[in-house]
Order: sequence, then C-alpha cells, then structure tokens
Amino acid sequence: MPDVPLHARVSERLAAWQAIGADSRTLHVLKHGVPVEFLGDRVPPAFDLPSFPISVQQERWWLETEEPRLLALGAISRVSADMKPDHIVNAFCVPKPGTGVWRLVVNLKRMNVAQKAHKCRYESLRLLRHMGVKGAWAVKVDLADAYYHVPIRPADRRYFCFRFCDRLYQMDALPMGWLNSPYWFTKIMRNVVRFWRDPHSCRRRGGGGVVPPMPPHQFYPSGCSPHRFRGGVRVLPYLDDFLFLFGSEEQARAGARWIKEVIEFVGLSCHPRKCQWEPTQSVQHLGITVNLVEGLFEVPTEKLAKLRRMAIGLRITAKKNRRLVQKRELAKLCGFAQSIKLALLPAQLFLRNLYDDIAQPVGWSGRVRLSRGSLRDLDWWADIPVQHCSAAIHVGPAAVEFSVDASRHSWGAVLNGHTARGFWSEEELGQHINWKELRAVRYALDSFLPWVSQRVVLIREDNTTTQAILGRYSSRSATLHAELKLLWELLQLHSITLQVERVASADNIADAASRLIDRDDYSLDPGVFAMLEERYGPHDVDLFASHLNAHLPCFFSRFYCPGSSGVDALLQPWQGLNAYGCPPTDPQVLLAVVQKVREEQASVTLVVPYWPAQPWWQQLMEMAVDLVFFPSSTALFVSVQPGLRAEFNLPWWQVVAVRVQW
Repeated sequence: MPDVPLHARVSERLAAWQAIGADSRTLHVLKHGVPVEFLGDRVPPAFDLPSFPISVQQERWWLETEEPRLLALGAISRVSADMKPDHIVNAFCVPKPGTGVWRLVVNLKRMNVAQKAHKCRYESLRLLRHMGVKGAWAVKVDLADAYYHVPIRPADRRYFCFRFCDRLYQMDALPMGWLNSPYWFTKIMRNVVRFWRDPHSCRRRGGGGVVPPMPPHQFYPSGCSPHRFRGGVRVLPYLDDFLFLFGSEEQARAGARWIKEVIEFVGLSCHPRKCQWEPTQSVQHLGITVNLVEGLFEVPTEKLAKLRRMAIGLRITAKKNRRLVQKRELAKLCGFAQSIKLALLPAQLFLRNLYDDIAQPVGWSGRVRLSRGSLRDLDWWADIPVQHCSAAIHVGPAAVEFSVDASRHSWGAVLNGHTARGFWSEEELGQHINWKELRAVRYALDSFLPWVSQRVVLIREDNTTTQAILGRYSSRSATLHAELKLLWELLQLHSITLQVERVASADNIADAASRLIDRDDYSLDPGVFAMLEERYGPHDVDLFASHLNAHLPCFFSRFYCPGSSGVDALLQPWQGLNAYGCPPTDPQVLLAVVQKVREEQASVTLVVPYWPAQPWWQQLMEMAVDLVFFPSSTALFVSVQPGLRAEFNLPWWQVVAVRVQW
C-alpha cells in the first residue's frame, strides 16, 4: 500500500512535471483537480439509485480487500451519513478474467448524460504502420491504477457518490466509467509522451527548477554532441499502455532504464506484472501480438482458440434450439472478435450478419434467432483459416495504380493507358450507384488480373462511400456487404492487397470510360447462335464480345473486361481455331476482318450484313463455303445495354452467316 494517495504523490511532484515541460493546464489540474462541467451549466435533479444485489463472496472481497486498497490509494473516501449527498449512484462487481477476483464498476450513466463530453484523438496500433517497426526491439509499460493518479476537484467530488455494501463513498480520483476520464488522463500523459519523444522540448517550453532525467548516450546519433541533440524514443501511447520501440537491443535496455527513471520522476507507478522491461521482438500489446521480426500483427494463440470455442458453442446451441441463442453470448463473441480485427482483416466481413441479429428487439438476457447468414459466419469463426490470422503492419507502396468509375449505365477503369469497361446487365442496372461503384472495382480487378495478381494495388476512386467501405471492409447495407464479400474472395484468390485513394470526379480519368456508349455492343440471339453452333460448331472462341454477351467461355473483347481472353480480336491469333464472330458494322472494321481471315487462313463463322456493294463482300465470297440468310429483323439481335435500348438502332438490314473453312 502506498504511504500517500497516488494523486497526492503526483501533486507533490509538480516541479518535476514543470521540468519536463508540462503545460499550465496540466499543472493546474494536478494541483487542484479535474473540474466537472455540466451541459448548459445545469446540475441534474437529485437522485438516489437502488443498490444492485451482491453475493456474500463479493461483500467479503470488498470489505476485506478492495475497500482498504482503494482508500489507501486515495481513489475513494467514505461519506458520513449526515452529509446527505444529492446524487447517489450504484455500483456492481464484474469478474476479472483469469484472476478469480472482481473489479468494482461505478454506474455513472445517469451523470454522464448530463455532462459535457470532451473529445480527444487517441493513438492506436494502426499508427505502427508509419513508425518503421520491422526489425525493431520493444519495451512495454502498463501504469498501475492509472486513473487514480489524477484527482477530482474537491468541490465536484460530491457528484461521484455511490453506495456499495450499505456504505456511502465518493470518488476522489478519476473514476472508471466517467465519460471524460480517458480525455483528461490522455491530455495529462501527453506531456510525458512529448518528453519521451523529444527530451529537449522541456527547455523550449520553459521547464525549469529541477533537472529531469535525460536519455543515455546510446540515444545520441553518431557524430552529434549530446549537448547539441538529445535523442528521444518512438512511443505509442494508449491511455495507460505504452509501447516503446528501439533500433537495437542495447538501445532498448538503456531506454528501459531511462523510461523507469522518468516514470518515477513524475510520481507515476508501474504495474509489476504487466510491464515488459526485457527487450523483445514479439510483444502482446492491446490484445494483439506485434511481431517485429516479420512486421506482422498476429492473433494471439489463446485468443484464437477462445474465439473458436465461443463460435462452436453458439453453433451447437443454435442447432439444439432452432437457431435460438443467448443475445448476451452472441454479443460477447462479436466484442471479442472486434478486439483482434487489426490482425484478422476479414473479421468485419463475418460479423455483419451477427450484429444484425443482435439488433433484434430482445433484452440482453433474452434469446435471438440466428439468420442463415449468421450460421454460415459462425462456421467461419469456428474454423478460422490460418492464413487470415496475421496482417502486415506496413504495406509497401503500390506496384500498380488504376482509376475506376461507374455511371448509371456502365463502368470503366484505366490502367497505364489500358481501358476496361462494360455495361450493366438488366439486374445490375436497378442497383444503387454505391453498389455499382463497388462492383466496378471488382470488375476492374478481374479485367486487369495479369497486372494486379500478387501485388499491392492502389485504386483511385471518386466515391467516398466506396472508399470508406474498402477501408474498413464492412457496410451496414446488406447488398453492399454481399458485394464486398465477393470482392474479398477475389482479392484472396489472387493475393491482391488493396489500397484506396480518393480523387475528385473532375480528375478521375476513368470517368469518360464509364460514360462511353458503344453502339456496336449487341449480340446474336442465343437461339440463332445455337443453330449456327449445331451447324458449324463447336466453336472455340467468340471474336467480338464482352462478359455480358459472349456466347462462348473463351472470347475476345474490345476493352478489358472480366473473363476476357484477349483485347482487340484483330490483334489475336485466329489460325488453328474454329472461331465465331459478329463484328461491328463499320466498313473499315469489316474490311480488316476479311483481310485477317485471308492472311491467317482462319476457319470462322461470321455474321455480317448483306452488303454486296461493299469492297469486302467479294473477297469474303471467294473464301465462303456456306451461307445462311436471315430475314431483315431486329429480333435477331439483343443489346446488352438495357437502359439504352431506345437510343440504339439495332441492325434492320438483311443479315447473312458466312462460313469460311480452310
């Protein structure tokens, strides 16, 4: 037990805080306490919440162990019965995992809704991506009873009164559960973090009086005088947890000693069991294993096993009870999975259905019925693929970049001057533009597979919704989420790492490709093609097609598109193939097609207009071995652009199928 309360010990070290360059606001709070601010300066009406029932074991634990400890720490103090505070909340106990003891939770919900909330930017593990961690050595620090180092202003402690075991107490230090505790603690510790990162900052900020401990000689860059430069450390703070990174094991050992000195200098205390003072290259921090040797976030083995057990348990319960499970147990699995999503990238993809079921209007003690999608997702959680249990901390620069865009009728993408594009099918046409933008990304990746497989790919996208969805791999929309899963499967199949960058619509070079109208993008009616296939087939390739109108699995397209075997049929070899084609009716294109058939002596079935006056007609007839004439009817053709059919003039002239056989 400490000789003096924790916050009193820190208050006695104000000179030390001033020496490390703490700002005046921090010094004032450490001396006088944190103020409580109510919305509109209106104090809520008086209330006295009823106590929660507790067990005999919990009462004994409180009276014999926890109450004396918190009193000694200065976290709480007893309130005499004659004081009669206006606001009294209740408290309850929750078990500490794996310890066999409890943690006291003061229920401050009633006070939180009436108080002004302060916001602060926290530094999460994601920041490691920009800190050059691969090959580094780590030291971890966990402060003990961290919040209790910061006092509440004496005049405001009456707002934090609670009853437990028929006794009245008040919080004298920052309480767990108060909405502003994280803000105030982070703001105060920011001064220590600044000193760790730049020890010389204390002089620039006017710190004086006592001299703070400075880093050892291992921190001085070679060739620099220690009087000219004082090297700091790379530190990642998150509330009371701190991860320090060093360039070498020797520097880490020296840095650990200096970090201890600074903590003791300002009056803070460390947790004896949770700190990792011995330098390591594999450290568990904020629930995730940080592998500094390979530069990976990894799911801890014990957490992975627990997650699988929870999923299997829910799956068994659902099978026995007609898909009914406890809502609280389902929420536990989701919360636990969220804690490791940084190392388990597809976690959000397989939680969306579960969260939808949690949203059912049932109390936490009730049961919810799992959807079919949730059952499939639980199967995934019960047997998480090993390859998904780690993620790179830092993804290198993109090897490939392309722009993508979608419009009402079509989509387009541009990569290094190559264009991929296509039209929406009848089913796709009615979808929301955000869905079309997301599907356009998948179509573009599928079209550019030779360039993007096994690479880091940067997508330039002008749709903010698509950018957000790809950034977090989740969407509240069921249709968008289903499309996102299809995209994820494509990424995994071809080992593609995706990065997204937003560009203004005016700067998106794929915008024009997504709005292009191709008046030759029509195809022969499937029934008519089946007749030709029976007569001249089987054909090997559809020469002029797209992924929407191809009659054969192998096809050549005008632009890059999903499934295309080649772009621009006139640049592909035809020799040795039994080809089918319905070429555009541009006379120059038809002339080039006939010339290619002659040069390569290709066996081909061509569906062309009956234009005997054209120069290519006589050349084609010299090679023809059979003709099939069709009536002059637009019913022979089908447009793949359903939204634009009214704008198209489908061929009305007489059409003939010409067979060339060498």
